[in-house]
Amino acid sequence: MESAGKRVLSREFDLGAIGETLGDAANFFHRYSIHSVINDVRWGLERDTFPGERMLYPLGQDRFSDLQLGWSNLEAPLEEILQFRQRYLDAVAQVATADVVILTLGYVETWFDKELNLYLNSAPSAALIKRSPDRFEYRVLSYSDILDGLNQLYDLLLKHRKKPLKFLVTVSPVPLLTTFRDMDVLVANAYSKSAR
Repeated sequence: MESAGKRVLSREFDLGAIGETLGDAANFFHRYSIHSVINDVRWGLERDTFPGERMLYPLGQDRFSDLQLGWSNLEAPLEEILQFRQRYLDAVAQVATADVVILTLGYVETWFDKELNLYLNSAPSAALIKRSPDRFEYRVLSYSDILDGLNQLYDLLLKHRKKPLKFLVTVSPVPLLTTFRDMDVLVANAYSKSAR
């Protein structure tokens, strides 16, 4: 898009000191399920819904895992991480002013935090699951789960936009390489692509 002379708002952001350590920041904005997209958009546009430090999983002194972010291990004091998260949500909130919103649907295999009642973007580590075995639940989304999520996202965007919504939905061409299910990954991938 940028090579065609178009502004890409999701590439215009200032994530501060922590953000500077991210490397390839474009990957940082990847969301792997429709629910992860809804989380970010809702938190960006309705800031009072953001769970804050409750969604940071402690790993030790000034080390936290944020399973909503693709790059999930953050090493900084808690207050700095929360400031960084607000900057990140400022970047996401630009979706309300974009001329076109492009969404690429990803995986159907997801993890759910039962304590927060929240779908996660990344799988919890084995250590997190061992520490809280009843907190995390593996889920496989159905076609109706995905359609419901798309409708929720559409309604959320309409609620916060002042101009008409142009919404392009695509399907990721990236195949599953592994699966948490007891089946061949080719079968899991076929279901994932079909359900989306």
